[in-house]
Amino acid sequence: MEIGWLIEELDEVIYLSDAETYEILFVNRACRKDLGLDSPDDYLGKPCYKVLQNRDEPCPFCTNHLLKPDETYVWEHQNQRVNRHYLLKDKLISYQGRPVRMEVALDITDRETVSRELSEKLAVEQAIVSCTRSLTSAESLEKAIALVLQSIGEFYRADRAYIFEIDHQKDICKNTYEWCGEGVAPEMEFLQDVDMTLLNRWMPHFEQMEPVLIPDLEAIKVDSPEEYCILSMQNIKNLIAAPFTIDNILMGYVGVDNPRAYAGNPVLLQSLAYFIANEITKRRMISKHTYLNYHDPLTGLLNRNSYIAYLDSNPEERLQSLGVVVADINGLKQINERFGHSFGDSVVATTGSIMKEFIEERILFRLSGDEIVGFVENTDIQQFVHKIRQMQEILERRVLYGVTIGYTWSDAEINVQNLVTHADELMFIQKQEFYKNFDSNSKHANHMSQTALLEEVARGSFRMYLQPKCDISSGEVVGAEALVRFGDKTHGLITPDKFIPLLEKERLIRYVDLFIYEQVLKQMTAWQQQGKPLFPISLNFSRITLLDADLMKEMLEIYSRYDSVPKNFVQIELTETIGEVEREIVFQIGKSIRDQGFQLGLDDFGSQYSSMSLLTFMEFDTLKLDKSLIWNLETSPSCRTMVKCIIDMCREMGMECLAEGVETEEQLALLKNMDCTTAQGYLYSKPLPADEFGKIYL
Repeated sequence: MEIGWLIEELDEVIYLSDAETYEILFVNRACRKDLGLDSPDDYLGKPCYKVLQNRDEPCPFCTNHLLKPDETYVWEHQNQRVNRHYLLKDKLISYQGRPVRMEVALDITDRETVSRELSEKLAVEQAIVSCTRSLTSAESLEKAIALVLQSIGEFYRADRAYIFEIDHQKDICKNTYEWCGEGVAPEMEFLQDVDMTLLNRWMPHFEQMEPVLIPDLEAIKVDSPEEYCILSMQNIKNLIAAPFTIDNILMGYVGVDNPRAYAGNPVLLQSLAYFIANEITKRRMISKHTYLNYHDPLTGLLNRNSYIAYLDSNPEERLQSLGVVVADINGLKQINERFGHSFGDSVVATTGSIMKEFIEERILFRLSGDEIVGFVENTDIQQFVHKIRQMQEILERRVLYGVTIGYTWSDAEINVQNLVTHADELMFIQKQEFYKNFDSNSKHANHMSQTALLEEVARGSFRMYLQPKCDISSGEVVGAEALVRFGDKTHGLITPDKFIPLLEKERLIRYVDLFIYEQVLKQMTAWQQQGKPLFPISLNFSRITLLDADLMKEMLEIYSRYDSVPKNFVQIELTETIGEVEREIVFQIGKSIRDQGFQLGLDDFGSQYSSMSLLTFMEFDTLKLDKSLIWNLETSPSCRTMVKCIIDMCREMGMECLAEGVETEEQLALLKNMDCTTAQGYLYSKPLPADEFGKIYL
């Protein structure tokens, strides 16, 4: 075959090689130019794989075995020696009497580059659309960012995709979000509080909103050794990072480690950085609004809305025990008036900060200016009390006028609202001690009403009445119940149902209860001095009074003035409502009364189920049948059965059973047949002034 001048002048690369020995027999001008072949010695007689591909052995992609006479084999190939992409046409021909491979190569590198760029651009656009959709549709910022980082990581086929946020005040940055490819260990927990000086080389680019590309980490080893060390420890070989701003302030960057696809293309990161910044800004505004809806901005504690949400979540269903703390900052109004609101705010903030050390923030609430309520879930009473006492000691030392604490705990029949009420009652009782010694008007009107109340007591407006308790068999008086009446000059005698609720609401009932207690002791002492016989007298203490931590101390102090009266002649009755207080506290109250030698009675038994439950863990000397049971005896067989069972139960348990509210002979006869021993009611006598009672019955 004769190679004509036309082949020599063609722009296509053409060469001939022996199909068996790979020796090059001819190359045209275009081929010599592309390969830089200056003389025939550079190629003639040498193997094609060495000359064309710079290989030491036949090419693994060689097509010689695929060639056939009169057929053209067409394929594409990227020549690594010249870094060009070719469309190839191979044909088996005869040249100088031997089979020869003739290859014609058309350089299509520019066309391939354009195609690749278009494909890459389309892929980036599709990725941007997908990511922005995830950002705007995900239910939370965390989920949105997680989806976007996953898309970024998969697009670049990277090891990690992440977001760093900058704290300009502390001059640090933190890895706040992270996605890791399969088998790649997370790094985020190790990349907190990173010193911004490590980004000194990056910052000029970021400040111009330019990306940072590190195509080969080894290239910065000499010039930036500290940066190299940090990145190499994370197994980073190459990376891309793009900055984002919020309100024109550089706030962070989004990046990928070890991208295996589109490694030189930062467009996706640059575009998404803008969208990420917008979404973070928008969601932070929403989050801040939501935060303020459920948090107190001064202390950072949860607020009343959160407290209501906690109650509405029915925590009773998941709790084995619950401790409740109600804290009230002493003299906050006076602090604000005397030192200014800024100082007052610091007192509130300090109180909240101290309480956070002992109570989980998720269940610690600031309900008003000076009131904070906290819960301690699922811990035993010893741990709870120890924790609260530690907290009290610190509050006492660090808060100007201190903080009054009321606390309670239960592990049975938990009712959160009731526990809060009881803790609040205990707090208020303790609060009175503060206001007794505080030389200014309290924010509570009770300080003045306490003075007025004590003046009424001193004037004799409150009086003790006695109602006899009688032996059913003989009709003899065997005891009495002390009751309180109030004598108003304008309206005359006022019954307890008119003033007791008010005194309980104002937390002043304890003064009246202790007044009646002292009147009982004083009256029995007078009878002793007159040589008259004594019999037991019961009196009813309000729940507010019973919850006072100093109650027994005050009772004993009063008793010391009348210690000739046997303690077992004084019986303290617990009302039905005490059954709503947590079991451990009720037990301690009852135990302290009996341990000191006083008798303990259970009033209003049968009006509610809670009074029945008290018998399962406490000992009583007397059980008083509620008048509602007595009034139904004549008309209700089931009521008679119930009363009979209660009377028998009392006998078995060694308790006296007393029926109150007995008004008819028929009721008395039924009780007698049931072996009930003692009764009181209008059938015997209405309550009488103490002196009149003494004249009649003594």
